[in-house]
Amino acid sequence: MDNKYLKRHLGKHGLTWALIVISALTFLLYALNMSDHFIAGFDDDWGIYDNPLVQTLSWENLKKIWLNNTLDCYYIPLTFSCVAVDVAIWGNNAYAMKVTNLLTFIAIGWMFYHLLKILRTPKSLAVMAVSLFLLHPIQAENLLWPACKRQILTLFFLLPALIALVRHFREEKRLGKWYWLAVFLFLCAVMAKPPALAFAALAGLMLLHTVKSPLFTAVTLTMLIKKLSPFAVISLFSVIMNAMAAHRNFLETDFAYSPLQHLLIITSSFGHYLQKMVMGPYQIFYLLPTANDFNYWRLGLLSIPAVLLFIVGVIFYRQKKLVLSAGIFWYFLALTPSALLLVMMSDFPANTADRYFLMASPGIFLLVAAVIQKVFKQYALAFLGILLVPMTLSSYKQIKVWEDALSVMEYSLAINPTEEMHYRSALLYFDRGQSEKAFSHLEAAKTLVKGASFSSPYFVDLQIAYLYQEKGDLNIALHMIVKAIKKDLDIPEGVLTDDDIVQKVSTMMPLDKDNAANAHNYIAIRESILSEYHQVQLRAKRL
Repeated sequence: MDNKYLKRHLGKHGLTWALIVISALTFLLYALNMSDHFIAGFDDDWGIYDNPLVQTLSWENLKKIWLNNTLDCYYIPLTFSCVAVDVAIWGNNAYAMKVTNLLTFIAIGWMFYHLLKILRTPKSLAVMAVSLFLLHPIQAENLLWPACKRQILTLFFLLPALIALVRHFREEKRLGKWYWLAVFLFLCAVMAKPPALAFAALAGLMLLHTVKSPLFTAVTLTMLIKKLSPFAVISLFSVIMNAMAAHRNFLETDFAYSPLQHLLIITSSFGHYLQKMVMGPYQIFYLLPTANDFNYWRLGLLSIPAVLLFIVGVIFYRQKKLVLSAGIFWYFLALTPSALLLVMMSDFPANTADRYFLMASPGIFLLVAAVIQKVFKQYALAFLGILLVPMTLSSYKQIKVWEDALSVMEYSLAINPTEEMHYRSALLYFDRGQSEKAFSHLEAAKTLVKGASFSSPYFVDLQIAYLYQEKGDLNIALHMIVKAIKKDLDIPEGVLTDDDIVQKVSTMMPLDKDNAANAHNYIAIRESILSEYHQVQLRAKRL
């Protein structure tokens, strides 16, 4: 873009003021319209207001958090510690927690702007990229779901880590202050959420770029090992701690995908984010097809833009357009950890949850801004201003979707009905005393094959069983308890039949209104089966 044109129309600090206005608009858009409700039935309950480890800020609770003694399937002690501080300051005030996330998010936008500046990106391009980052509706999930603090904190530490690493490369040959600051910030990001491990790979790529020799000499190899060792040690520690948490808390999969299906799911997830960024819709869960109902054409088509984008990144790198190529590679690196979850857990939401896009989004929005600038040239800022209008309106609609858990689920069901979302809706309606609506969701769940999200823990199955009992469907209520037992126990074929299980769990009927009593009885039956049938084992990876 012509700098004289910009100076003539915007003045010396016009673009900075434009970014200040965008930041203020982002704050007002969310702060004036978001609700004071938690998202009940999802991570907000057990992770925040029903989580004793964060309800009291004490050394005992912090010790449990940092020693990996939580219910989460990730090792995220920094996130839980920050939530505990939030609760200590605000109490269980969902609105205050959302505002905290919002302010942190806007700060991330300014750090993104600063990173682009020190990479000598044109100021107009930097402002456009940050404006898209702040106002795009795909960000709403992270800002309006208090439990998404983990994603926001991760990027909050990763961006300054990148800034510190860039400064280290420019100013210091030895392992000086900027390098060690980058290592410390990387540690903080990993303690906020493990997908930050992707930064270690990015650091390695940056280090490789600084090696001028085309061959790996002993000196360059020693230098690379020396500089990457702290990142590797932190990564190894995080992998071990998260493996322990996953083994304790991940749910068993019951989907049997072929290697080709796994590959298509993973590659299409990168393309699905690109589709959502342009077209939406934005929702909490996306349908993952079963192995027997696999749509090869759809997932194959979604994989094509991801492959093309990667090729574009390689071309940019070869053309020395390092900032744009780094942005594209960052997109892939940031999404790879969550994509690889599909290899370990087939029975998982289709790996395109909006919240996972946050860490990958800076690189993509930089690329989009560069395309706008390339196409519209001196009119790029004017076009961006026009584009931000429908984008802001779309974000406003998403804010209203995230009013509470029911509004989220009803919106998602209208787009993508799943068995689990109907069950979650039924439980919430029943808790609110709206039995007829709860029962209608139970009926709707019968017509769907489970294909989106993990198997519910036994205590959720018991709650659903109680609802079916209240509805009068006693056989289905009994089936839900049998289903829970079969998920909880690894039963060799021929050892324990369904009829045997029915005979044992039927002693629980009728179910008590107190779910804790049902859970106590259920565990007693489960333990009796384990003691009577020595071939039966309790599955790992069950809550």
